[in-house]
Amino acid sequence: MELFLLIISAIGSVIAAITGLLLYWARKGSPDIIATTQELPPQTQDTDLVTRTVRFDQPTEPARWLVYEICIAGACHRWLARPGYTEYSESGVSLGYQRVGDWTDRIQYEPPVSQEVVLLHPAAPKHPKLLFRVRLRSDFRTKRRVKVLSTPRPPD
Repeated sequence: MELFLLIISAIGSVIAAITGLLLYWARKGSPDIIATTQELPPQTQDTDLVTRTVRFDQPTEPARWLVYEICIAGACHRWLARPGYTEYSESGVSLGYQRVGDWTDRIQYEPPVSQEVVLLHPAAPKHPKLLFRVRLRSDFRTKRRVKVLSTPRPPD
């Protein structure tokens, strides 16, 4: 009989903990990150410029969630890079970004950011599924993982 009561109380505790966690997440909201891909047509023979990018953003201002890490979900390839500090353009036409550092499998942001541009390797999938690790701006203990499928950016 004691074992039965112990099992019942353990199940009740687990249900209460899960319910509390779900209610906490419901109050804090869900990250609404939008990721869009863009591929610039090659305008130059400069092979050092990267023409495929992913821009992630949040439509709410100010953003409630901050991104502290990004990677491509399910991939074991080094397909991401940070852009250089300048975007190269000629006659108002964007040519691409200079890559800073090597290709990597994940990018960490310190301090965390709400929006950013990430460079994609030419061999990366056309619309990769990105995995974001985010935390609340107001409470750094609240962390979430968010999978977002990048969609093509509409033409300007």
